[in-house]
Formats: sequence, C-alpha cells, structure tokens
Amino acid sequence: MQKLPESELIRKTLTIRQMDVPPSTQLTKRAMLRWFALAIGQISENESRDTGVNVIDAVFYFLISKRKQPTTLEVIEYIKEKHKKEMSEKLTRYHLNKLIDLGFLQRKGNKYMLNAAPLAERDDLKQSFEYWSAKTFQEGISNIKLVLDKLVESYK
Repeated sequence: MQKLPESELIRKTLTIRQMDVPPSTQLTKRAMLRWFALAIGQISENESRDTGVNVIDAVFYFLISKRKQPTTLEVIEYIKEKHKKEMSEKLTRYHLNKLIDLGFLQRKGNKYMLNAAPLAERDDLKQSFEYWSAKTFQEGISNIKLVLDKLVESYK
C-alpha cells in the first residue's frame, strides 16, 4: 500500500476521545488509569495488554507520590515490583515517548518530567495537559482553516 506524500508532513498526532465518566470508573485507581490512557489515546479500545497503563501508573507514582523524575530503568523496576510484569526497555521507552509526543512529558538526559505549562505551577498536571493539548489543537485548527480558505478559493 502506497503512503500519501502528505503523510511526511505530520509532526504530531493528538488523540482525545470524548468518553463518559460513569461512577464505576472512579471507584479504583486502576479503572481511572485505564480510562485516562484510553481518553488520551495511549491505548486503543481493543487493547488487552496493560503496558501503556502500567507506564502511566509508574510515571504518576514517581511524579506525584515521590515527587521525583524517573528514569526508564526506574519505571521498569516499579512495574516489575508492583505489577509483577517484565517490560523491555524498548517497550517502556515506546510508551514514555508517546507521552512525550502528547506533550505530557519531557525528557532531560535520562530523566522524565512533567512538561509544565509556561505559567502553571511546575507540578500541575491538569494545567500542563490542558495547555499543551490546546496548543496542539489550535495550531492544527489554524492550519486546517488556512487550507480550507485556499480550497474554497480554488472551487470558485
């Protein structure tokens, strides 16, 4: 199957799913983690493995509970201890990189940290998520509007 030439122009893909939040989702940390991972496109609706959810769990544990910036190896060790699952460094980095692509995390050296919004508190997850998501959406919408204007002109 041949790729569209324009596919090389893609800089970032941001998935935000509009989902219901039933009370049952809020009963356990695990259910909320799964809901969050699904809502931000970290996992697909047909996902049966917990790898993406486990990585988010580890990141939240280090950033929120420990107030520490974890390394890939610390994330792997946390998942091994807490979830009794072995994860390769490659798979762990894949999920961490998806969180970086989303704008949620940034990496400095071998440590992962929250990609803080410019005017927010350094550890404000909600504010940072909202800022980087909105920025990506606004840039995308601006470009779509530009092309729509050109398309409308081309059909006149």
